[in-house]
Amino acid sequence: MDDQQRDKLIKITEMEIKLLKMRLELQKLKLVKDDKKINDDIYYKNLRNKNIGRY
Repeated sequence: MDDQQRDKLIKITEMEIKLLKMRLELQKLKLVKDDKKINDDIYYKNLRNKNIGRY
């Protein structure tokens, strides 16, 4: 394998790593969003239950 092929392979590998990191960040954001939605659902459910108890 000559230097040019090696450099090309290194570049491809670096790009793959960048893509994987970006995908990981997106998954983290999605998880945070899902967590927030779950927490919001629980919050509003509790709020609704408290309000029902008042009347």
